[in-house]
Amino acid sequence: MPPVITTSSVTTNVITRLDAISNDTWRNSRSGMVQKTTTTWV
Repeated sequence: MPPVITTSSVTTNVITRLDAISNDTWRNSRSGMVQKTTTTWV
């Protein structure tokens, strides 16, 4: 039998992926802001 992918598991997977993407984006923008601030101060 082929594995059955339930809707809930797909939704959870998508939410987890979106969460990871938003975390990466937030971290990147945050580090970018820190770099800009450091450059400005220096």
